[in-house]
Amino acid sequence: MDTKKLYRMFHDCYEEKIKVDEVITFVRSNATNVEQQTDLVDMFAVLDIESATKEDVKDREIFIKVLESVTKHIKHDILKERLEYDTLERVKLISNSKQFNTKYVRTRTKLFYKQQKFNLLREENEGYNKLIMELANPPSDAQTMIDHLLKLIGRFDLDPNRVLDLVLETWQNYLDKSEFFLQLVKLFPKQDDALCRMLGYSFAFYENEPDGTPESLFKVGALLIKRGIIDLHVLYSHLGPSYDQMKTEYNKRLSDAREKAKSLVTVSLNKDDAEENSDSKSSSSKKAGVAEVVTLCIMNGARIQSPTPLSDSETN
Repeated sequence: MDTKKLYRMFHDCYEEKIKVDEVITFVRSNATNVEQQTDLVDMFAVLDIESATKEDVKDREIFIKVLESVTKHIKHDILKERLEYDTLERVKLISNSKQFNTKYVRTRTKLFYKQQKFNLLREENEGYNKLIMELANPPSDAQTMIDHLLKLIGRFDLDPNRVLDLVLETWQNYLDKSEFFLQLVKLFPKQDDALCRMLGYSFAFYENEPDGTPESLFKVGALLIKRGIIDLHVLYSHLGPSYDQMKTEYNKRLSDAREKAKSLVTVSLNKDDAEENSDSKSSSSKKAGVAEVVTLCIMNGARIQSPTPLSDSETN
């Protein structure tokens, strides 16, 4: 297809050197297959922009007239892919250019930019059901298990972060299979910070629970630190309370201890006062719980460098 000749013919038509019918005849005779139609529409796209930017509306009307006469000979999908929305509306290929543009943007966003996220386990039931069955009956080989999990993620559009979170939660119930889960977590596509963030969310979840944080969660964190899968410094930054809150709590407890020490030399005949002085409730601290993690690591032979105290701004 000689597109240069078509371009020259349009300009000759603009200058009234040839008639519009000659251009139409040329286009129709060279639109016999998809390849030729594609070449034609590519040139139409150039002429479309060129005529739309000209001050002389006569050239624009000539282009529209030719295009209206050949739309029956060219696939509409090709025209819609390349021509401007206003032009498509002029030649009656679409009813409304604004509505068409809105629909196009929404479709493109849905196809290329919208992420498939499933916020609740009840969504994608089959995928999560199969996932739970796999975790409840794991094979002996971690590589086989990760292959199964990745297939489920791809087949049912499961969120990889949520799958990993369920792996960690299952691990807490099967601490006797820790070696298997350690190998599984190592094979899982992840980042160190993402894994620490998940553990931080798990600790935060139990913050207001009456039974407190389960020991199994601390043990999972201890094993991950021991094997070098996560870094204690990174995990620390995802735990609470803040440094300032800890400092305030420390000063309060120190003051309470001093008051209690003074009361030891004072004889109280009031039973309620005695009970009040003897009972002391400590606030929940996930950073204090890290002490248990470190202790467990040391007991298991891990070496952890002692970091200097950091403020919240430094840890973040």
